[in-house]
Amino acid sequence: MSNVKQIFESDMSTTLTIEKFLRVQGASFDERIPFRVHYDLNAGVMFISVYLEEKFSNSIDQLVADITRNIEFIAQPDPVAVDSVILPGDKTLPSGYGITVENSDKVNIIVRPQDGKNINLSTLPFSGRIFLYTEFDCSISPNVLSILDKATVRPRIRGITYAKKRAQKMLPKAFISHDSRDKGEIARPLANALQTIGCPVWYDEYSMQVGDSLRDSIEKGLKETQYCILLLSPNFLSKGGWPKREYDSAFTREIIEDRNLILPIWHNVTAEDVYEYSPILADRIGLNSGLGIDEIARKLLLKIEQDA
Repeated sequence: MSNVKQIFESDMSTTLTIEKFLRVQGASFDERIPFRVHYDLNAGVMFISVYLEEKFSNSIDQLVADITRNIEFIAQPDPVAVDSVILPGDKTLPSGYGITVENSDKVNIIVRPQDGKNINLSTLPFSGRIFLYTEFDCSISPNVLSILDKATVRPRIRGITYAKKRAQKMLPKAFISHDSRDKGEIARPLANALQTIGCPVWYDEYSMQVGDSLRDSIEKGLKETQYCILLLSPNFLSKGGWPKREYDSAFTREIIEDRNLILPIWHNVTAEDVYEYSPILADRIGLNSGLGIDEIARKLLLKIEQDA
């Protein structure tokens, strides 16, 4: 799967999304193109995203014009043409909201906010924004842009160049080494906090897919990231296995590159505990989990960006 397709399928995860298909016809094609209708439950508006394969590179003006002409069809959540309904992630659904999806001869979606009246998605206004995810770089002609402007349609193109720049920004900057028993208490919250403030990290739950080689994935993460964040806990210090291997690999890389890349976080451990595990590691200045997840993430980001 290309980066553009991945971005199209993963973007807008905070919205309630309906997948549909629109038939488009041209001199050299007669296709059904996938698009998504996104309902922002906080802002109370709807917008659209469309994925276009490379074969449409010479037909962007016609396709955008076709999409604009079919806005009324696209905007409705209830036709039989609905392919699937994607609910917002459980961490992004506004507090107090409930959603009812009725699917008989047509799809009907009712949003039930705790602080107001029920909302039928068909009543939400179109914001005018259309995101075009394209497997090619392109621009829309001035004539078509003039037509779109009159229809209050504002397209945003996200093509190959956009995908490359975005991928570069999202390369993991640090590897989080931890004991699996510490995921819920510190590892996952720290990974989320770092991602939120713009510091992508290699964290097994987010960086590995079903079927991946554990060894290959971990070694790749340790080699390609700038730093290794060690979550030193009683669980980490008492267990061999992968945490010990990750520490050994990071320490070996420090020797080879002649620089400090291990960033320790002390979580319910003492200097004596760490010294018993590794005298060299006990001499390394670290952060204490008592600072709180957000403050730890902020300090780690400052360190990582300072040395970038």
